[in-house]
Amino acid sequence: MKNMKNFNDFLNESQLQEDYREFFSMMLKYHGVKSPAEFQNNKELAKKFYDDIEKGWSKGNGVTEYGKDLLKKSEEEK
Repeated sequence: MKNMKNFNDFLNESQLQEDYREFFSMMLKYHGVKSPAEFQNNKELAKKFYDDIEKGWSKGNGVTEYGKDLLKKSEEEK
């Protein structure tokens, strides 16, 4: 049974990793860039982007309410 628990943890972790990549990509679009490297000349936008990532994602739990609000705004702006 111990191996089954580890496997379930692995599956959950993999899904969270996939969800994080999707969230990160959507936050890039929300901030109007394709890569964080595009912020190199604008420290304020970089700070806002990383603050939104930090507030919008809870490690081990996924998207926070703040993150859901950002994603909703992103969809509305399309």
